[in-house]
Parts: sequence; structure tokens; C-alpha cells
Amino acid sequence: MGKQLVKKKPAAHKKPAQKAKTCKQKPPPTTTQAPFQLESFCKEMVSVARTKMREDGVTGVTAHLDGGRNASGLHFASCFDGLNAPAYLLKHMDLKLPARQIYGAECAAGPNVLNLLNHDPMHLFADAAGTGKALAKAGSFCVRHGRKCVVQQQPCVWIGGFVCKANSALRANRWDATADPLGDDSQSLQTFELSIASIRHCRPEFFILENVEGCRMAPKASTPSATAAAASSGGNDGAAPKPLSPLEHYMSYIKKHLPMYTVADLSATSAPLPERRPRVWIVGSRCDDFKAASWAALAVHLENVCVAKPRHHMDHLLVPKAPNVRPAAATKSKEDAGRQWAKDAAYHKHFSEGLQKALDAKRLPEDTVPPDMGKRPSRRPENNQMTAAQAGSLDVYSMIIAAAQDTGDTKYADITQATHRGQVVLHGVVKTLATSTRLYDLKTFSYIKPERHLAILGYGPDLKLDLVTEAELYEMSGNAMSLAGLCKVMSPLLAHLDLCK
Repeated sequence: MGKQLVKKKPAAHKKPAQKAKTCKQKPPPTTTQAPFQLESFCKEMVSVARTKMREDGVTGVTAHLDGGRNASGLHFASCFDGLNAPAYLLKHMDLKLPARQIYGAECAAGPNVLNLLNHDPMHLFADAAGTGKALAKAGSFCVRHGRKCVVQQQPCVWIGGFVCKANSALRANRWDATADPLGDDSQSLQTFELSIASIRHCRPEFFILENVEGCRMAPKASTPSATAAAASSGGNDGAAPKPLSPLEHYMSYIKKHLPMYTVADLSATSAPLPERRPRVWIVGSRCDDFKAASWAALAVHLENVCVAKPRHHMDHLLVPKAPNVRPAAATKSKEDAGRQWAKDAAYHKHFSEGLQKALDAKRLPEDTVPPDMGKRPSRRPENNQMTAAQAGSLDVYSMIIAAAQDTGDTKYADITQATHRGQVVLHGVVKTLATSTRLYDLKTFSYIKPERHLAILGYGPDLKLDLVTEAELYEMSGNAMSLAGLCKVMSPLLAHLDLCK
């Protein structure tokens, strides 16, 4: 027995040796080099939806409200358009008759330029707030016509993705007084309520709302806004109200202000496009023969079909043509010596902090030795214009990728994100695209252009990108809907309405 006990002791001391290992790598995703073809993907989704509807006994279009379709085709409205994903998607759906956009709404100048350049909305309002009651009375300022316009037509479907920043699960100060997603000054809550006001005014047969998955997360501790939202929703039988997640509040708010609709929510990713992060979709219907629960179930079925497919590699997508961007002004080559040493000092500060964060997060082994200064990618001449923070992050991410010892064919890192959680892309599939995302290619030592971000979301070469800057495109790509995700939600509806060939 004594010998057996001695043999067991070394096994108990194997843990320290594991500290030298790098972070655990998930199995690489299955990818395909075939380019993503939106038209064929849309046809497949509608076909799969039709088959599933027949299997489940879901009826097709019968007697519906006169919601802006029938002989004139599908009429739709939208808010917070950005790149106007609904209009772009419907152009590539194999519809029997072209869809018609009754109105859109967007406050930013860049997206409005691209909207009018690529699409033909009947009205394009400068503020979503004007699409509620004000639109019926005095009208709202229309960017397309340069004056106030009043809309009389009723759309069949209303589509909008309201502001998601406050709901992001990665936001460090989420639920603080200054970043509360259910606070009175929250843009996410304000734009959600504007969406509901717009839907109440135009009374579509169906509506679709989109936001980030973080809206499912309730606060760990009670907060005034979450508790107040729970109290206003009722249903606690006198007990202390449980804090609501933003999504729970949204659903309660919809049922209160849109009681004529059945409502359901679902999660859908960008599969088979190369973006992983899912989005929350809220669907509403006021038709008895196509209720929201059936609609959501069909969309989830399409999501499951797509998740089983290989992801389209981001290096082999069809990319929109680069915009005509004015060249940047020439910078002075002579730099004050005092400023240079200050910049070097700031670099070393950011590098050491980033390195420590990566070590604490187990993204680097404890015995990591940084490469010599001359061998770090930030020292390359093409990176001289980087800020100290960008340069420090870049060098830490290059070490993370090297330590991974992965055989992936891409070496991209989002150097705008903190080194303990920022994404590295080794197999051509990104985790997510945000407005701040700047993927740096450690093979070519250059940033990935924003038009490639748009390709990751499903946009192709037919998207015109003239008259906007690269900075505006980065912003738009971070706010835009995934066309694959929207297609999964739209396809069951279009199949039910029998609007596709």
C-alpha cells in the first residue's frame, strides 16, 4: 500500500506543468472557398421554408388584410436603415413582383447617400421619430424630396434594427448609471420605443425587430431601471419584482402597446457567412393563419440548416468595389524629438499593460519573452502613423497568434479591442463586426478594408459605395444587419405570402 501511495503523489503535481500551455483552441470551423451567392441562398431558404411548412401543416396565404401587397407586390417600411439591408435583400429574392419601400428613416448622412444611390425608397426620412403620429398629421422631413412629406400607404411588413450599443454583453460598464440599457437616456431603449411608435402608426400585418444577443442578459444585481421595468410589467403577486432583461422589457412593452399582434423572439447567426455572433430577432404578426410562434419556429429551422453548412471563408467572398476616397493629406516627415520620446514612452506603457492582460487571460504562456523591438510589427515603416495604443496592441496580438501555433491560413487581429478578449481570426471566420472593429492582417501588415467587412455581411459587388469615406463604411458595417440572418427571418414570411417564384 505504501508503494501505491508514493506512485499517486507525482500525479497530483502535474498541474503546474499545464501553466506553460497556451490558451485552449476550439476546433477550427469547417469552411469553403466557394463565394457566397445571395440569390441562390435566398432561393434555398424559401424552398426549405416551404417544405417545412408543408410538413408541419402551416397554411399558406389565405385571407389577409390589405397590407400593401397583392397585385402591386410587397410593400414594406423600415427605420434605422443604415445600409438598408431589407431593400438590398428583397432585390435579390426571386419575387414574382418587385418589392416597394414605402419609407425608410436614417439620421446619418453617409447611409442616406448610399440608400438613395442603391435603392428607390418612396420616402426617406431624416429622423425615425417623425414616422409615428407626426407622420400622419403634419408630415416629416423627407431627405429624398427635401420637404415635409405625409405617407398614406400601409406597408405589409415593417423592419428595423434599433440601436444595440447599450445592450452589448462586452460593454464593461453595462448597467451603470451612465450606460444602463433600460435607463431614460439609453439610445437602445429610446430607439426601441420609436420603433414601436412607428409600427403603431403604420399598422403593418407583420414586423421584424433586430438587436444583439446581449439584450437577453438581466443584471446580476437589482438596478433601479430593471426593477422599475419589472414592476410596470406586473405578474409578481406582491413579491419583490425580479429585474428584467432588456428583451423581457421589450416583449412586455410590445404586448402592452401592440396587443393586436402575436409576438415571438429567436436567435439567428450569420451562418453560412463568416461571422459567428448571433442576433436576437423579434417577429410580430396580426394574422391568425401565420402567428409569430410558427414564424419563429420556421426561422429557427432555417438557422439549424445553415449552421450545419460550411462557413464561407472571408478571403474568398465577392467584395463590393472600393469607394472613391480622396487621398489623405500629406503628413510632415520631421517629428519633434521630444514628441517622439513621449510617444515611445506611451507605447511601452500600452504594450506592458496589454501583455499583462493577455498573460492574466491565459492567452500567452507564463514564460513568454517579447521579441526584440526591431522585430515587432509596429516597428515597420508602414505602421508609423499608428497611435501608441494601436502599436502596443498590435505587438501583443502578434505574440498571441504566434503562441497559438495554429495552422490557420489567416492572421487577423482586431487591435482596437483589449488584448484579454479581442478576437484573432485564424481560419477565415470572425467572431463579430462592431463599429470600432479594425482587423489587421499580420501577413500583409495592413488593415482590412471596410468593403471586406460588408462582404462578410453578405453584400456583393453590385453595392455602390461612391461618395462616402472609409470611416463611414466601417461605421455602417458595424451597424448593419447580416443579410443571411435577415433572409432566414424573411423567407418563412415570403413563403407564407406566396410572393416568391
